[in-house]
Amino acid sequence: MKKTIKELKEERAALAAKMSQMLDVAEEREAKGFTPEERARYDGLKKEYEALDERIALLEEDEARAASSARRVGGDDGKTAEERAARHQEELRSAFIDYMRGAATKGDIKPELRAELFTGTAENQIIIPKLVSDQVVHALKSTGTFLEAIDLVITQNAIPYTKATLNTTDKALKKLAEGSANTTDKVQFQGVSISAYDYVTPIFPIHIALLEGTNVDVEATIVEAVAECVRRGLQELATKTGTGSNDIKALLTAATKGVTAASDTAITYDDLVDLMSSVDNAYGNSERGRFMMNSTTKAKIMKIKDDNGNPIFIRDVQTGDVSHILGRRVIVNESMPDIAASAKPIAFGDFKYYHLRMVQGIRMTVFKEKYADKLEVGFMGHVRADGNLIDAGTHPVKYLEMGAGA
Repeated sequence: MKKTIKELKEERAALAAKMSQMLDVAEEREAKGFTPEERARYDGLKKEYEALDERIALLEEDEARAASSARRVGGDDGKTAEERAARHQEELRSAFIDYMRGAATKGDIKPELRAELFTGTAENQIIIPKLVSDQVVHALKSTGTFLEAIDLVITQNAIPYTKATLNTTDKALKKLAEGSANTTDKVQFQGVSISAYDYVTPIFPIHIALLEGTNVDVEATIVEAVAECVRRGLQELATKTGTGSNDIKALLTAATKGVTAASDTAITYDDLVDLMSSVDNAYGNSERGRFMMNSTTKAKIMKIKDDNGNPIFIRDVQTGDVSHILGRRVIVNESMPDIAASAKPIAFGDFKYYHLRMVQGIRMTVFKEKYADKLEVGFMGHVRADGNLIDAGTHPVKYLEMGAGA
């Protein structure tokens, strides 16, 4: 059976790995260099590599000519624009996987695909293609999570922009007498600047044997691991650790205090009512208002009882969980602080007013030389992002602060 270009590239990558291993072994021994037998074997591998290289180049030329001919004769095989776009995304995905596995170098990838996958002239920075990135973003925004609750957007460039804000809460209709001028105050537009800052994940070293294995979906595992690091990292930054100084500005830093709990160790039913009531109903109504807390705080809220010892908040019959408090949905965010003196364990309001921007989704940096001595390839996630609460002075989100304690 005739081998595909992908299979031939995998063979070539395997030969390259063997040759690299032989060079490493020869370099490490006291008398550096090959023995005559090793030299003969290395030269044989090199000839095989060069033959495969030439064969792959010829097949790619044939493939390119066939594709060009098909476009001339059949208008790109008679496909619709949507079908051509889908095929292009599949080609990007396939090239991305080949590069991740080491079956293709940057130079092996078609120029039109290379321009979309790689950033600038860097040899090792590859952008996760849209077909894969869309799945990652969908997972990041899974129902009930912090990133699903906020306004998360993906932009194609890193140009800073301004999110306009407008405060009309203290403006009302006024009767205008016939022939009179409008003397009411003008509504002033303001804005929150959104930029893009660099954040990276830890490096994930993967042994080349796993990357070369055709039965292991290792690229999906790598992407999932990187995506989970990005999710947790962005959630932590956007919730509480982002400083706002050349950095994402955390929600709990940008938001306004709604109420201070009487205790430094416990939250009462009245505290929750006061927090909800502190937010304008335009943001706190049953359609838009949500509570946000971590699972530990939620467990303590679920235990609040009335004077007869009965839980105030009723569990769902099917799930056994309390999904709503005071008629408002609960978002569990593990980056929210625990209950402690002066902590901010609960936020309430319309979290869609928190704007988080990512540039081109998630990028991947591949380190092929850094871990070569261990026969490993390193993978590192990289995102450019910024975030802030879009508040025109109307305070769409407020937090509960615990008492200061003794």
